[in-house]
Amino acid sequence: MRRLEFWDHVNRLCEMYNGSVTSGYRSRKRNAQVGGSINSHHLTGMAADVVLDDWSYKDEFIASAESNSIRAVDEVAQGGHLHLHPKSPDLT
Repeated sequence: MRRLEFWDHVNRLCEMYNGSVTSGYRSRKRNAQVGGSINSHHLTGMAADVVLDDWSYKDEFIASAESNSIRAVDEVAQGGHLHLHPKSPDLT
């Protein structure tokens, strides 16, 4: 999946489920400050952290993301968000 396609999917999901992106691309310094992995998809702009206005739609959001080749990691309990990245990133 290319970067533009990933972000098109993320934006559409946010529109459908009233979500907001709280983190996308991160510099190495910012990634370290927030405790991100040294191999984080955020470093290439291929990840998004999303919060929903209504968490009752979380399971639907995750299912929709997964059907669009986006891995959705439920980090609501730990970080208060859903972490998204492509199942097969292409860094172009």
